[in-house]
Amino acid sequence: TRMLAEYIGTFWLVLGGCGSAVLAAAFPDVGIGLLGVSLAFGFALLVMAYVIGPISGCHINPAVTLGMLLTKKVTVRHAVFAWSAQIVGAIFGALMFRTIGDLLFVFNLEPLWQPLFQGVVLAAAVCLGSARLLRVKNRLDVYG
Repeated sequence: TRMLAEYIGTFWLVLGGCGSAVLAAAFPDVGIGLLGVSLAFGFALLVMAYVIGPISGCHINPAVTLGMLLTKKVTVRHAVFAWSAQIVGAIFGALMFRTIGDLLFVFNLEPLWQPLFQGVVLAAAVCLGSARLLRVKNRLDVYG
């Protein structure tokens, strides 16, 4: 379960954060700029902190896992599994971004690509965050 959570978190961060950065560079006139890229990374990380934080700690970055290992907050076994999941998640996030980009470029939708991508990422972030908050609220109501 922890590995799946780390995989999903890293996948989401690469798809949303790195995808926004690539699009901002590809379309500077239409793009979201530095503020938009910063917000994309921030929202992606915030959503994953709520969604997978209670499951795996939401490292979603091998450097964070290394820091946790060096401070003895996680075991070597946990770190190795987390790194494996993070690397695979990053690879699949990049492949998904590439696949979506290739499909949209084939249909000559370059100017529409960035706003579409941002809208999908933001909508998914709001949905995931809302679902997580509702789950926490329901748990508090039931158990608290």
